[in-house]
Amino acid sequence: MTSRAASALLWLGSLGAAALAAQPWLLPPVAIPAIQAAPAAEPAPAALPAPEIDPAALGASGLFDPRRVPSVAAPPPPPVAAPAPPPEPAPAPVAEGRWQLLGIVITADRRAALLRPPSGAAVAVVPLGGQREGWTLTDLAPRRAVLERGSRRVVLTLSE
Repeated sequence: MTSRAASALLWLGSLGAAALAAQPWLLPPVAIPAIQAAPAAEPAPAALPAPEIDPAALGASGLFDPRRVPSVAAPPPPPVAAPAPPPEPAPAPVAEGRWQLLGIVITADRRAALLRPPSGAAVAVVPLGGQREGWTLTDLAPRRAVLERGSRRVVLTLSE
């Protein structure tokens, strides 16, 4: 082989190696699927206690003696039922003719009281200046509300 042919062959081999090395950069990118987290594995069941082994009995009968039977583990104790939650206390009785203040809402743009009227009707959210059963909510503080009807005035306070 002549030196010219060897040089051309070496040059073609180098060009081929360069093309193979550059191939990954010339291909379009391949989308890689997202890897999802594996679902949480369920906790392993509680292991049964290991049976007690008497080494003397083991040596007397042999490990693979057909008369040997596996020891039976005691069944697990039955689950203990959680005690029933205590019943919710009954709402305080409303005396006839008395309003009950249940809550107060004071924000930058809203002032209202949660009131149960003496008629026993449903709890109402009464805004400051609003009326309910002829009574007007005239004043509101963090723990106090004032209702007025004509010349009558009732001051309600939140109980602890």
